[in-house]
Amino acid sequence: ANRSRAGAEATVEVVIDEQGAVIAAKIAASINGFYDAVLLDSARTWRYRPATKDGRPVRFRRLVSLLAR
Repeated sequence: ANRSRAGAEATVEVVIDEQGAVIAAKIAASINGFYDAVLLDSARTWRYRPATKDGRPVRFRRLVSLLAR
């Protein structure tokens, strides 16, 4: 019942703060409830190089797509 289709794509929207930490995550395109929950838990641990504007770190939003295998 909670099976993902191989090759199915999920998309998570993350908001990254000025230090590169994910401060918010939500599912933009779902595969299934179980996979979505695991993806959100994982996404909250991701780290990024902060985006910059005029040479200063800024908060930014990013969409990340992942394939189920």
